Amino acid sequence: MIINRWDNKELNKYKRKIFTKIDPEIVERIYTSHLIGRDKDLVMHGGGNISVKIKETDCIGNNIETLRVKGSGWDLDNINEEGLPALNLEKLLILRDKNIISDEDLVNYQRTCLLDAYSPNPSIETLLHACIPHKFVEHTHSTPFLFLANIKNSKKIINEVFKGKLGFVKYVKPGFDLAKRVDEIIKSNNDLDGLFLEHHGHFTWGKNAKEAYFRLIDQTNTLEKWIKKNQVKSTKTIKKRVSYSEYTNFAIKLKHSLNKYGSDKNGYVFKINNSNEVLSILDNIEIDQFAKRIVLTPDHIIRTKGKPVLIDVNKVKLTQANVSKIISKYCQDYKNYFRKYSKRNIHTMLDPIPNMVWVRGLGLISIASNVKAINIIDDIALQTLRVFHQHIKNKEDFISLSESDLFEMEYWSLEQAKLGSKKSQKLASKVIVITGGGGTIGKACAKKMLDEGGNILLVDRTQEIVDEALHELNDGRVKGISLDITNKNAPKKIIEKAFSCFGGLDILISNAGSALEGMMDQLSSKKFKESFDLNFFSHYEISKEVIHVFKKQGIKGQILFNITKQAINPGRNFGAYGIPKLSIIGLMKQLALENGKFGIRVNGINADKIRSGLLNKELIKRRSIDRSVSQKEYMKGNLLNEEVLAKDVAEAFFSLISLSKTTGHIITVDGGNIEASLR
Repeated sequence: MIINRWDNKELNKYKRKIFTKIDPEIVERIYTSHLIGRDKDLVMHGGGNISVKIKETDCIGNNIETLRVKGSGWDLDNINEEGLPALNLEKLLILRDKNIISDEDLVNYQRTCLLDAYSPNPSIETLLHACIPHKFVEHTHSTPFLFLANIKNSKKIINEVFKGKLGFVKYVKPGFDLAKRVDEIIKSNNDLDGLFLEHHGHFTWGKNAKEAYFRLIDQTNTLEKWIKKNQVKSTKTIKKRVSYSEYTNFAIKLKHSLNKYGSDKNGYVFKINNSNEVLSILDNIEIDQFAKRIVLTPDHIIRTKGKPVLIDVNKVKLTQANVSKIISKYCQDYKNYFRKYSKRNIHTMLDPIPNMVWVRGLGLISIASNVKAINIIDDIALQTLRVFHQHIKNKEDFISLSESDLFEMEYWSLEQAKLGSKKSQKLASKVIVITGGGGTIGKACAKKMLDEGGNILLVDRTQEIVDEALHELNDGRVKGISLDITNKNAPKKIIEKAFSCFGGLDILISNAGSALEGMMDQLSSKKFKESFDLNFFSHYEISKEVIHVFKKQGIKGQILFNITKQAINPGRNFGAYGIPKLSIIGLMKQLALENGKFGIRVNGINADKIRSGLLNKELIKRRSIDRSVSQKEYMKGNLLNEEVLAKDVAEAFFSLISLSKTTGHIITVDGGNIEASLR
C-alpha cells in the first residue's frame, strides 16, 4: 500500500524556510511533487507529471492565468520553481480548436506561450494538463495502475472499482491527439475524479494540493486492494541459487559478449539486484512468458528497450559460448525489429544490446553506459517484475502495445529528448580500482576520475580509512573495500567487489605503498621482505589477475603504477622502499611488452615530494633539517620552484589514461629533478 506522507509541519517548512519568496500555491505544488517523486511505487525516474494553474503577472504587467507544468529534464523528486515553467493558459488553450498539429509544431507553439523565454521546454503533456479544468493535476505510473494498464478487460475493472468516477482513455501516443481525446472525455463527463490511460498511467486532480495528493493516494490504494483481493495461489517455483563467485564469472562472460555485439565502444557498466524479492519473482516458472512480452508503459522503453533477456541456470550452462549466443540473438532480433519499422534517413538505430538481463537463481542485471542510467533501469526493471508478478498471481492476461506503437515511442524525437543531449563523460562507462585509495594520492585520483565520469572502487587496509574516504568523496559512484592487499586472496576479493558494484573492471591504479626507513645493512631481512610484499608483490599479484580479467572481458584495459622518484634517484635510508619500486619499473615494462598485442596498456607515474601518509609532517621536518633548508624550501626544491600536489599526480594518471597509443611509459611529476630524470 502507498503511504500518505502529507505533513503540515513539513509543508510549513517549505513555505517559511526553503521557498520563502514564491507563490504559496507553487510551493505546495513543489512539496507534493517531492512526495510523489520520492515514492518509487508511484513514479520512476523522469516519469510522471504534475501541474498547477494560478494567477501571475507577465513581463509587461498583465495579470493572467498560467499553467505551471513540469519542465523537460526535471524529476518530480527534486523539482523547484525553475523546473515548473509558466505558460499563458488562455493562449495555450487556443489549440483545442485545432484539428491537427505536428509534434514539432506543438513543442514550438508551447514555447511561444512561455512567460519566460529562458524556461526549459514544457512537458509534451502540457496541453493535456491545460485541458483538465482543475487547479492541481497529478499524473503517475504507479505499480497498481501499470498492472491495470496492460490488462485485456481494464475498462471493465475501472468501472467496477471506481464506480464511473475514473474516465477510461484508450491508448493514444502522448501529445496533441491524446490531449484532444482527454478534452472530449472530460467535457462529456464533468463529474470525474480522475482518468485511467490504457498502456500509460493514471491522472487525478483537486481544487488544492492536499485534495489532489490525497485523491492520488486513495485511488492507487483502492486499486491495490482490488488486486490483492483477486489474487490466487502462486504457481510452482524453481529454487536454484548462483554463488557470488559464479556471478563474477558470468559477468565477465556477459561483458565479453556485450563488448563484441554492442555498438558503444566505450563499454558498459552493470548493476546486480539479487534481493530476496527479485530472486523469488524470478523463481516463478510463469515469469518466462512475460520475458517475451513488452514494456509496461511506453515511458519505459527508451530506458529498458522492449524486452529483457531471461536466462535460466537450470537449463543453460553459463559458458562463454552460451552467453555469447544469447546476446548475439538478442542483438540480431533488435536489428530485425529496427529494420522492420524504421524509415530511411529518419531513424538511426540505437545500441542493440539488452538493458535488462534476468537470470533465474542469480538476479536482475541492469546494463548501460553509465551508473545513473543503470540505477534508472534497475528501478524500472524491479517495478516491471512486480507488475508481472501481480499478473501471475491474478491470472490476468497481459496485453502489451504492438511493436509498431512501441517503435514509434522508442524512436520518437520528443521521447528521445528525455535522455538529454549532454555528451557522455570520458570515463562514464569505466570502472577504476584504486589501491591505497584512502590515502592522499588515492583520494586525489578518485576525485579526478569522478570529475571525468568514472566509477571508483577504493581499496585500503582498514574499514575506518575506507569509510572516511567514502564520506569525503560523497558520491554514489564510489564504493570501497577494506583488506590487506598482501593477502593471497586479496586480488580475487577486489575483482569480485568491482564486479558486484559495477559489473566489470577497466582500469587499475596500483597505488598502495608504505615507506620503511633504515640503512640497508642494518635492516632485518624480515622487514625488507615485508616491504617487498607490499611495495612490489602486491602490485604484481593484482596486476596479474586484472590482466586475466581484461582478456576474458574482451576489453583492452589499463594498468597504472605509482612508481615514485625513489626508484630512479635513491635516497639515503629508503632502500627498502626504493628497491621494490625499482622492480615495479621492470614489471611495468614486462607487462607492457607481453600484453600490448591484446591492447592492454601498462604505464607508470614517477612522482616526488607529495604530502601524504608517506611524506608526512614529521618526515618533511626531518628531511628539511638534514638538508639545512626550511620545510617550504624542501617541498619546493625543484627546477620550477613549485610544490607538487596530489592533484598533479592525479592529472598525470588521467593523462596516461587518455593517451590511447602509449604503453610502457613513465611520466615524471616532480617539478623538475635532473637527478631523477629517466634519460
